[in-house]
Amino acid sequence: DGRACKTILEMAEEKGLSTGIIATSTITHATPASYASHVVSRGMQAEIAEQYLDSNVEIILGGGLDYFVPSSADESSREDDLDLTKMFIDKGYDFVQNLNELNSSNGDQILGLFSNSGMPSENRTPTLAEMTSKAIEVLSTNDEGFFLMVEGSQIDWAGHGNDADYLLREVKDFDAAIEQILNFAKEDGETLVVVTADHETGGMTLQGANSDMNELEIVWTSGGHTGIPVPLMAYGPHAVEFTGWWDNTEVGIKVAELLGVGEFPLIIEE
Repeated sequence: DGRACKTILEMAEEKGLSTGIIATSTITHATPASYASHVVSRGMQAEIAEQYLDSNVEIILGGGLDYFVPSSADESSREDDLDLTKMFIDKGYDFVQNLNELNSSNGDQILGLFSNSGMPSENRTPTLAEMTSKAIEVLSTNDEGFFLMVEGSQIDWAGHGNDADYLLREVKDFDAAIEQILNFAKEDGETLVVVTADHETGGMTLQGANSDMNELEIVWTSGGHTGIPVPLMAYGPHAVEFTGWWDNTEVGIKVAELLGVGEFPLIIEE
């Protein structure tokens, strides 16, 4: 009905946790945007970028520089003269554009934009794992804890394109990021990790080996999203509570319950 819902990330911020969003798409794409903005359409990426400025999210890493620079800049996707990168800097953020700058940052607030649109899949730098490692390093200094959303965005894009090589690159990148997260969680002992997907794309199936028995035959059933159930996996405190079959809307409700942030979802009353 057009009313805004308070996001779980915003609720975590109010509880005193540090927060971060990471994506290999534009950082203003649908999934990261749903954690830190309130717009009526996912296509409003310029407005989403503006709202991040007031979101208090400490770590914002991904692609999408074109939504943060003024219309006069090359490859800008804005229709105004706002230079959001300068506005983030003025607000105390470190603005970084490559791996060296990311690793060198000593700030507790970082805006990292590493490509004009979605991040390149081949020879990606920084990798999703490198972005995730830096985010954990910064966010984990908060004794109250942190909430971090990490998306391997382009697994979906590879499915839409029925491109197996692309898909393998993206799954490997995501897997390496999860390794970083699990290594931290194992040592920390107080971090819950939840891994899932919003949907399956492409319906990829393995038919068997080719006649030479040296490669698998891959068949796609769709170029769009499918109704195939997706994994829901968890590690750490309360992980056992994520077993079984779930409606996707229940995941956020359970996480909010475990965080003790109150009723979720919560309508923001005007």
